[in-house]
Amino acid sequence: RTRARRRAMLDVNMLRPDKGGDPEAVRESERRRFGRVEDVDDVLALDLAWREARHALDEVGGEFNKANKEVAMLMKAGKKDEAAPLMAKVKEIDERKKAAAEKEKELEEKTTTALLKIGNIVHDSVPVSNDEENNVIVRTWGEKRMEEKLPNHVDLISMLDIADVEQGTEVAGGRGYYLKGAGALLNQAMINYALAFLASRGHTPLATPFFMRKDRMAECAQLADFDEQLYKVTGEGDDKYLIATSEQTCCSYLRKRWLNTNQLPIRFAGYSTCFRKEVGSHGRDTLGIFRVHQFEKVEQFVAVSGEGNASWDEMERLIGNSEAFYQSLNIPYQVVNIVSGELNDAAAKKYDLEAWFPSSRTFRELVSCSNCTDYQSRRLEIREGAPKKGPENKKAYVHLLNSTLTATERTLCCLIENWQTPEGLVVPPALRPWMNGIEFIPFVRTLDKKGRLVDVSPPPADLFASNDAATAAGVEATAYVNAGPCAASKAIQQILKRCGAVVKVESAAMCPEEIKTETDNATPVFVQGNLVLASPISIIRHLVKTNRVGAGLYPAGVAEQARVEALLESTSAGAEAAAAKVEKALVASTSGYLVGRTASVADIYLAAVCEAVTSGSDAFNAWRAKAAAL
Repeated sequence: RTRARRRAMLDVNMLRPDKGGDPEAVRESERRRFGRVEDVDDVLALDLAWREARHALDEVGGEFNKANKEVAMLMKAGKKDEAAPLMAKVKEIDERKKAAAEKEKELEEKTTTALLKIGNIVHDSVPVSNDEENNVIVRTWGEKRMEEKLPNHVDLISMLDIADVEQGTEVAGGRGYYLKGAGALLNQAMINYALAFLASRGHTPLATPFFMRKDRMAECAQLADFDEQLYKVTGEGDDKYLIATSEQTCCSYLRKRWLNTNQLPIRFAGYSTCFRKEVGSHGRDTLGIFRVHQFEKVEQFVAVSGEGNASWDEMERLIGNSEAFYQSLNIPYQVVNIVSGELNDAAAKKYDLEAWFPSSRTFRELVSCSNCTDYQSRRLEIREGAPKKGPENKKAYVHLLNSTLTATERTLCCLIENWQTPEGLVVPPALRPWMNGIEFIPFVRTLDKKGRLVDVSPPPADLFASNDAATAAGVEATAYVNAGPCAASKAIQQILKRCGAVVKVESAAMCPEEIKTETDNATPVFVQGNLVLASPISIIRHLVKTNRVGAGLYPAGVAEQARVEALLESTSAGAEAAAAKVEKALVASTSGYLVGRTASVADIYLAAVCEAVTSGSDAFNAWRAKAAAL
């Protein structure tokens, strides 16, 4: 028979005692899922009827072949009269054969449909419960922020002006949004960093289609997803469905492939925009960009050998990748083992990584990591190695695993809560290579005592202005610096590179005579219109506070600002005094920088001042190398 057949996701032989199966083990798995155990008995009854129908079809097929052969031999011998009554018999047998085939087909379809109701076999390490409150915490990481009254991610996106949900809702309906300015850059930075992160860990980046044919989607998604999650797209040709995750398109990428053992494991970093109706979450998280209909996601997807513990070892590797990713963003989290009653049909086991949201003081899910064993690959016909010998020519199927790395909009909600300061948002160092030099995003609005959003006055400099305000008005800025071993001049030039200010740099010898007279021949000197600055600290302070990006080098918190100022002032006492201040600051540092978690203007200036210091602790030398790399 050559007709196409729907394939179940569970191996039916697991329910056949004569094939080494154990129907009671399948029943126990369904009990753990709090599913309908009677589904197993329904499959057993239908499977028995189907196998009997198949046996009957084979028998009538043999009877037909035998009679047909007799007719052919008589006709070949020229005995048409003897063949005539047999031809009538062949016709009668053929009618019975067609009826048997229809019955066998019907019972096979019913068996497959019933089998599709049974989920994957739940792994013994999964906690048995139907209440997600009983999820088991496996491990935690990071220091949680516990300050009182921290703004939440809904307020923060307005305070930072990184998203416009009002206009998004006007254009796209509920849960619509625009990412704007630094928000668009942050989201793209998250995507780029995630892809680079996984590529460095052996995952091939794979940008997938955003929609799938219905028959291909049906091979990957649960039936309930078609109503609760998936958007239908109509137009030219067959109807299609927008994907809810690139796991679906990654699955289909490997469908009907026969993979050699030496090709495994195959590891992808799937990237796509994803679309979800979120029918099951009506009324939940309707504000902000935490739960939206359209979002970007980078997904880990892996095909491994089904032999031994390969897929279980791979599952630990995948959740380890996700943990390392969030550690690199300094986001606290906990990993939980999901209870059996909350598993989807395909997962034999699932971990969630729940990140800390300090405003609400709660952990929320950012990552789901599942081992689907051969449940999906069986239906998709993704096979491994050569067919095994035996009466049924048994095939071996790969095991498929998937794990979120980041759904970027949701991750951004967590990131901005954890990296906020009283003045704005520090961009995590891991994302800065894709941020066009932006290291700090200042608030354009703040919350008043009644919790209402009000504009910051005066407003911060525009992050996307091509020049600073004075230059835009036609007033050119110039820094006159010394050549050679001048720490202040070196620091000023380095800060100008990092903060993106449009400032012309000239040799001190080119400084106008009237400025030399006004500053008593001081160097370096900064001149912009009527503004003349002649002390290194005043020049440095002006640059980092007034130019786009430069605020990232100057902390927002009052205590941190005071520490930076004290370090800057220490340079007036000479290199040795500055080095002593550095040593003291490093004792309290956990980041290797002088103040806070990221580099500040103090690191740049004091590194230049301490360049001539010949001795210091290991921490001092490590800091100096780190600062030099800036």
